[in-house]
Amino acid sequence: MVKKTPLLRLIERIVSNIADLIELHGSDVDIYLRAESGTDEYNRPRYTWPEGPTATERAWIQPVGYTTGTGERATEAGEIDIGDHVGYFKADSVVQKDAQVVWQGMRFDVKSTRIHETSGTVRYVDAILELMIE
Repeated sequence: MVKKTPLLRLIERIVSNIADLIELHGSDVDIYLRAESGTDEYNRPRYTWPEGPTATERAWIQPVGYTTGTGERATEAGEIDIGDHVGYFKADSVVQKDAQVVWQGMRFDVKSTRIHETSGTVRYVDAILELMIE
């Protein structure tokens, strides 16, 4: 077992409150998960989207705060462009890469997700969301 230093206890206290922040400041979002529906003539998987949302969850969605002078920023998940958003979801969220999220009437493609945990406990999930032009 890891000895909990005062700094680690502080970090755990802050991170454990993220679910409360999402509940307080977040809004309901619809999450659509794609399902494999067969293969094409080249044996590549084919996907379909459900008619209705797979789940409705609380999430805190924020536009990307800054980019480089070229209009993009490199992260672990790839590049974040102007117009992208970051979504913060609770630990038990079903959000995943290649899902779609609808927030305030805008549809986003989930470019990537990252799970945040402390002391072996998942605290929250963040997702890079790319605005889809329909």
